[in-house]
Amino acid sequence: MKSNLTVIGAIALGMATSAPAATISPDDPLVPAGLGVGDTFHLIFVTSTTRDGNSGEIADYNTFVNTAANSGGSQLAALGATWYAVASTQGSPKGTSRSAPGYIPPVAAIENAVVTAAVYLPDGTKIADDSADMWDGDIDAPINIDELGNVVATDTQVWTGSRATYAGQWGYPAAWPYGADGNTETAGYYWNSLGDRAPGYYRYGRVGQTGSKWIAGPERIGGSLSFYALSEELTIGSALSIKLAVTYVPASDNLVFTWNSQSGMLYDLLSATDLTTAPDTPWAVYDDGVTVTTDLEADPSGTNTLTVPRPTADATRFFAILEKDSPPLLSEDFEANDGGFTASKTTGTDWAHGAPTSGSAGSPNAGGFVDSGAGSPPSAQCWGTDIGNPGFYADPTTDSCLSSPVIDLSVIAGAELRFAQALDFPAGDTAVVRVIDVSTSTEIVSGPFPLTVTDSAPTSALWENAGPYALPVGGQIRIEWCFSGTGDTSDDYMGWYIDDVRVTAD
Repeated sequence: MKSNLTVIGAIALGMATSAPAATISPDDPLVPAGLGVGDTFHLIFVTSTTRDGNSGEIADYNTFVNTAANSGGSQLAALGATWYAVASTQGSPKGTSRSAPGYIPPVAAIENAVVTAAVYLPDGTKIADDSADMWDGDIDAPINIDELGNVVATDTQVWTGSRATYAGQWGYPAAWPYGADGNTETAGYYWNSLGDRAPGYYRYGRVGQTGSKWIAGPERIGGSLSFYALSEELTIGSALSIKLAVTYVPASDNLVFTWNSQSGMLYDLLSATDLTTAPDTPWAVYDDGVTVTTDLEADPSGTNTLTVPRPTADATRFFAILEKDSPPLLSEDFEANDGGFTASKTTGTDWAHGAPTSGSAGSPNAGGFVDSGAGSPPSAQCWGTDIGNPGFYADPTTDSCLSSPVIDLSVIAGAELRFAQALDFPAGDTAVVRVIDVSTSTEIVSGPFPLTVTDSAPTSALWENAGPYALPVGGQIRIEWCFSGTGDTSDDYMGWYIDDVRVTAD
């Protein structure tokens, strides 16, 4: 069973908060050219939305850029990544004692938006090779793409509160001077960082710049500007990586989970209240007593959405999504019984279910014998145009069909047929696989169907695998194996034998 797992985050203090998703599929259009599985990188963008720079707390700006990244229409929401504002903040007002209750230290952009790999725009343009390159006062290209994928005007102003070469508060990284008591910061030392003497003079950058002014332009008094946002480090995983995002909807007090899905797979929402065990142990399926959270089929759109009431019993809760193979829509090896298949004939020898001990003990046969079912080791039961000894289909004429049970493909995006067959009939006889629309009892002509089968090895009757063949979807069907033959007056033939029939979602 395939088991792709993605951890999304926690429910802490009654609110949905993201935890690092950190993994991105190599076929995601956000992966820069030239990078492959195992490589790491950051994304950076400028927010299309704006706000003031009056807060001295970096957490406020981190919340702002994460909201932008996960907003409706954002090309970055499916990443489920954590984003950090490229901004420097004052912290507590100047003159506040470091030992004062609730003291908030200043934070530099270089400390908040930590760069550990190359940095790229969402369109693949490289901004910097590494941390040193990011903060040396010169970047490779303007940061001019927003979360919606739009190119932002070159004169757009961006709050940063930062210097160019150290990406810190005005004066960082010099030693922070304190008062004589060793606790009180020197007033005015962090001029121009965000939150300094609100609504004071804050430093801002310009979107169209690649020199120092990308982050450290002049200062201005207040106003509502955009922000730069840097992602956590992203690792390129396997092609099947699941990108899971969660949104809290206050109006309904619900959590909305969204993830990319693929046809033929099923999904479970798993959950745990801590990280003492890995999700693949696995965590339990999340059960709120209301919502179906297991064996969720892939949405035809390629994106699944699941809404659940916000859990309130736990202070913290983590979630993961499990991707697994769908069970076959039909899987029959005929060992236990006939599989619900039925036979009908117009004339001659009918199809029969049983042990294929048909030819080796009987008369010589130009086409070979069928003495076992398919597989290794061989199965003991199958369907054939005659079962037993001698097992030859009737001469001079046989016209008969083997029909599957009804298969419901009404909500399936795609499905495939596979089966094993042993063939032994001369030229002139016909073997055709047909698909029947149950609602109208008429044959469906679609793709490879009707599928004509020929005996390409007339001197043997060995088992071979057939398929996969794409089936028509959108309704209920039956599959028929119809054989028509006159045999040969000088030789005996086995006809057509069928085993190991499987229909799977594609």
